[in-house]
Amino acid sequence: MSNMPSPTELVSRAAGLVPELRKLAGETEANRHVPGSSVKSMVDAGLFNVCKTLDFGGYEMGWDALCDIAMTLAAGCPSTAWVFADWFFCGMVGEGGMKGAFLIPKSDVSVLDTWHVMGLAGTGTHPPQAR
Repeated sequence: MSNMPSPTELVSRAAGLVPELRKLAGETEANRHVPGSSVKSMVDAGLFNVCKTLDFGGYEMGWDALCDIAMTLAAGCPSTAWVFADWFFCGMVGEGGMKGAFLIPKSDVSVLDTWHVMGLAGTGTHPPQAR
């Protein structure tokens, strides 16, 4: 992929968002979700492409890059640092202890409003219920 940013560049972009996120942190907490303007800023900065595969236009970087970016964003708003798009990342343990993980589009689930944790209410960390 041409013009692919380095992990260092993405962390720098994330650092550039910290003042905006800090300004909106109270709103994020009160509304219990990340404002659309914050999501747009992260999209525009390419932050949602970090772990996406090259085939889908992503940067195919590792969890280390994602964690560095998330820790940087958390300096502005811890709730926002946890949010990475309109998908649910779900884990499971199957028969015989087999573990797995999968993504479900937010449009394919109902969201159960159960998350009221002080300081992280804005993450919108509610459990999904498949339709």
